[in-house]
Amino acid sequence: MNEIESKQISIINRSRILRVLRRVCKANLSILIRPLSGGNKKVLGKAVGLYITEERSRFTIMGILVYGVSDRGMAYLKDVSYVGVQIMVSNVGLNFECVIKDSGDHSLLLSLPEQVATFDRRKNERFEVCSPLKSFVVLGADLPSDVMLAPATVPMFEEFKDLAEIHNISKGGLCTRTFFPAYYACLKPGYIASGAILYLPLEIPQTMKMILRWTRVIKEKEEEDAPPEDAKRVYLFGWEFMELSQKTLLSLKTYLKKLVEVDSF
Repeated sequence: MNEIESKQISIINRSRILRVLRRVCKANLSILIRPLSGGNKKVLGKAVGLYITEERSRFTIMGILVYGVSDRGMAYLKDVSYVGVQIMVSNVGLNFECVIKDSGDHSLLLSLPEQVATFDRRKNERFEVCSPLKSFVVLGADLPSDVMLAPATVPMFEEFKDLAEIHNISKGGLCTRTFFPAYYACLKPGYIASGAILYLPLEIPQTMKMILRWTRVIKEKEEEDAPPEDAKRVYLFGWEFMELSQKTLLSLKTYLKKLVEVDSF
């Protein structure tokens, strides 16, 4: 799916860190905050400026002002001191650890980090599709006849044979998952779905063209402590987009933004 290696660089020079943070605040970039003590939820906010105090004509930068934090986000961070912060700037990401120095009405004051790690984002970063924003792809009428004529497998319905659930998605492609074994037996890397239809929440279905790059079989358990024999076979397929209209690309960008925000408070 058109990936590039991630390269990480650490910034420890204070002047350089301040220059980077000033640019972040000037652009009012979104930031994700997570407790270092544990928990997989992230809190969304916007970096709006550096908090500066003056005493005897001396100015001191106290920290980073973050506004726009939701009620749930404020409650989640209520008793948290040490946090990790992630900021995305175009194709570059920033990571650092700091302390919550103060909080207010939907706002936080974060301490200045002693070190900032920068890294190159994947060219096409994948986002896992979650329950509130389920999406699907219909592979189209040009599926091999072996797939279309194979007996349906529980819990599939005959009329939904060519419907596959999207597992994760990026600007460059998507991964579909299905319990329908005929796909795995008949579809091989290099297969082109020229009439695929993409179904995204609250969007008009979009027709596109994509090519199958890889296939994989995994086993999933509905309950974490379920015995191994209860695991079900799941078939994964990695697809790369070949042709996307501007309208489809715009819908895709909007959807990816929603996937980032739905996993945070």
